[in-house]
Amino acid sequence: MHGKQGLCIAAAVLFFALSACGQDGTAGQPQTTQTAPAQTTAQRQAQADMASPDVKQTDAALPDETQTTAPQTTAVLTQADIGPLFGQYVRDRVADGVYTMRSKQSGLTLITTFSGEDSVLESDAAGLLRLTLIHKDGHYFMVCGSTQKYVELSAEEYEKQAGETLKKSSLHLENMHLKQTGEQTVGGKKYSTEIYDEGDLGTVTYYFDDSGLRRSSVDRNGTVTEIDTMEVLDEADPAAFEIPQGYTRITDPSQLFTP
Repeated sequence: MHGKQGLCIAAAVLFFALSACGQDGTAGQPQTTQTAPAQTTAQRQAQADMASPDVKQTDAALPDETQTTAPQTTAVLTQADIGPLFGQYVRDRVADGVYTMRSKQSGLTLITTFSGEDSVLESDAAGLLRLTLIHKDGHYFMVCGSTQKYVELSAEEYEKQAGETLKKSSLHLENMHLKQTGEQTVGGKKYSTEIYDEGDLGTVTYYFDDSGLRRSSVDRNGTVTEIDTMEVLDEADPAAFEIPQGYTRITDPSQLFTP
């Protein structure tokens, strides 16, 4: 009983983390802001600098420097396609199946690393709970960085914990319909934007600077979720797939979260 409770906690944290980066859906979306349809913008984010402070959510009622300016539309498209910025900084970087996606929102960080069939899901809830799910060479592990313990999972248990999250971390380009391109200013910084209709996900705005994707937002039926930082890298750190040295292997999952 305790083992199943521990695993469910881990799944909930990872699922919560994934909803922040909103790739294919945003179940349990954290830190959402109820906004009238006329005030909406979109989803995803980027890592302007993962070490820099988070950009605060925009608030149309507060005319401070964190307010997002109205989009300056430079193009309106109706065909289903991918814009040049998303193509260059996201699609092309994940094309070979080896890539890393990072996002951060309100103290919650999610890092998803893919290398062929292997994958790693790392979540850090403001340093309070650090969890990692590793799939490597047909083996599955749950690692708690907060207690420096890990447990091996069966393929079935791993699927319960990570399957939905991995699906949501995958790109579904066929659902992306580019609507507009333009510019927006957030926190005093100007970004190039591409706005997409992504079907059930909603209307998603991606914000780019000269080096890549930096943030995003999703408007789903008038509810806007902002992602403060975001990036996609065309590489996968081999160390991410390894159990850190000094961690203790356990067999009872209920002990994973106890010191």
